[in-house]
Amino acid sequence: MHIAEYAWLATHDSLQASIDWCERRRNLDDLDLVAITAASLPASSQQTSLSLDSSPFLLDSACTTHILPDRVDFMTLHPIADRTVTGIGGSSIEALGIGTIKLIIGKGSSLLLEHVLFIPSSTVRLISIACITKSLQCSIMFNASTVTLKNCSSSLFATGTRLPTCKLYCLDCTQLYTEHVFHMADIDTWHHRLGHASNQCILDLATKQLAQGMLINLSRSPPKCDSCIHGKQGCTPVPKTCQGERSCQKLGVVYVDLTGPEAIKSASRNLYVMNIVDDYASYPWTFCLKLKSDALTTLQVWACRAEAESGEWIGIIHIDSGKLKSNVMNTWCNANG
Repeated sequence: MHIAEYAWLATHDSLQASIDWCERRRNLDDLDLVAITAASLPASSQQTSLSLDSSPFLLDSACTTHILPDRVDFMTLHPIADRTVTGIGGSSIEALGIGTIKLIIGKGSSLLLEHVLFIPSSTVRLISIACITKSLQCSIMFNASTVTLKNCSSSLFATGTRLPTCKLYCLDCTQLYTEHVFHMADIDTWHHRLGHASNQCILDLATKQLAQGMLINLSRSPPKCDSCIHGKQGCTPVPKTCQGERSCQKLGVVYVDLTGPEAIKSASRNLYVMNIVDDYASYPWTFCLKLKSDALTTLQVWACRAEAESGEWIGIIHIDSGKLKSNVMNTWCNANG
């Protein structure tokens, strides 16, 4: 047995259900004992799923766990020492095993229920409301005659009706839904499915029935697609050759571009980037800065080093949009010719 099932049994000393087991009990003497013993079937025969269409469940708010009487419906099943499940009027019944089942609620949709008690002498299948709301994170709403089950996104996935005979609610097997049934694709969804086709093209396909089975929700107007806007924007091509005359010597003309502040800091906590390019050799230098005020100091240090390494003097400095313009900058430029 799985350790989680041991832990569950250890913490659930009192097992109960709002069922009169005197009325909901069958005689085991009439059954094949080999078929109902939890340990009698090999693991290879335990991979089955229970269809709600043929075996509906009753929702029980007083039941402490799920109860199932048929051995073949379990995906996994482990024998346990007889555990008593009490009912109405002091009635009781014995559980012989514990395991897991899978409920098929629609095409491609299923619910996995754990800690299901195997009670072969029971004549009913019970779903514990407390267990299903905790494990599946769903909500259950009751009224005088019906019950609805909704998932965490408030989408309906199952309904049920009240049975007057036992005063419990039974899952309505003819109205079990999966979530996608209630979400018809709109124009925006089809726009992305069809490789960003135009809205008019999508409307023609849907309204003129040019595509079979193309259901569409026309209640909302489609939003603007940013990807389409960006993809259709034009841009001026980068020239393959330099426009105008280039510098004839190293550091004769230097371009300085300061950008920032950026939206996200770098790993070194920098917000600005200063790029320097020598027009003669197209050789670039890049400096990351924490503050905009660090740009001039960094430029001065670079100028001293570049002139020392190349043996040439800086002739003209082109700066971008006045970000480096200041009295200090003018004083430094004038002092260096």
